[in-house]
Amino acid sequence: MKKYKKGLLTHIFFYSIVIISSKTMTEKSKQKYAFREWELVRTHKLKLLKITPELQAEIYM
Repeated sequence: MKKYKKGLLTHIFFYSIVIISSKTMTEKSKQKYAFREWELVRTHKLKLLKITPELQAEIYM
């Protein structure tokens, strides 16, 4: 649970940066940031589900 809270705080922190900086960003860099944010969430969820990298590779094949 502690690890989950830490990840959630990191997520919120990153999200606030995205919101603040999105006002000054161009469309292209916004998309890049959104993708990075999504990657963070996805990898965090995989950690929560305890999916091994081998299994992850199979999923994305």
